Amino acid sequence: MRRQKIMLRRIIVLAIAFVTTLAVILIHRWIMIQKFEQQLLDSMDDVSYQNKAVIEKELAEMQNILAGVASEVENKYSDVSTQQELTGLVEILRPLSEIYHFKRMGIITMDGVAHCTDGFYENIQGHQVFQLGNKGIANITGTIQDTMGEIEPINILTIPVYKKDGNVMGILFATARTAEFRELINVDSFEGRGYSYIIQKDGTVVTNSEQSPMYNITNLFESILSFSDKNEDVVEKLKSAINEGSSGHS
Repeated sequence: MRRQKIMLRRIIVLAIAFVTTLAVILIHRWIMIQKFEQQLLDSMDDVSYQNKAVIEKELAEMQNILAGVASEVENKYSDVSTQQELTGLVEILRPLSEIYHFKRMGIITMDGVAHCTDGFYENIQGHQVFQLGNKGIANITGTIQDTMGEIEPINILTIPVYKKDGNVMGILFATARTAEFRELINVDSFEGRGYSYIIQKDGTVVTNSEQSPMYNITNLFESILSFSDKNEDVVEKLKSAINEGSSGHS
């Protein structure tokens, strides 16, 4: 009987020791996972911040160039309604387009026709580029396919130019190749499994990493939702984070 009690005590002690050891291991594992997740988020923040800074600098330079050209156009032209005025303006823009490495530059007249430095003309009256510019709003598009010349992904920067009376006389634009933005964010992260996206607030993709498995998507939010309806919470958190300008979401 006594031997059985001793054996039972030993079993209980061993069981307690096992449970205690297991608890310590699980707690340690949980702590390590938390540390790893935090390190992962910190690393993502670093990559995101670097990409953000590089792209913002590039876009700011492009926008400053366009704003400077718009100011010169406003000083030189009172209107661009005649063919002579249009031809003269396009000739001025042509060397600037080459100097600043744009695919093309041009002016959209109030009839919705884009007059381009590479000789193309296209009526884009129904396009958001014209509609926003007509309201006096400067803009940069998401990634779209070029319909003039070589077919490739592009982003278009626009800024309205004004007459002396304050009315919009036209919309100055510069077309940038999306590939140039991609080169800036193709940073190797997480052993080649990390991808960067630059999106507008509505999820429209401006550009993304070329290695991304979702390389050809046009809207990040819609693509995330297409995988599962359960991702609605993820998308809402992303939207809130973007609106609040916060980070740390994955």
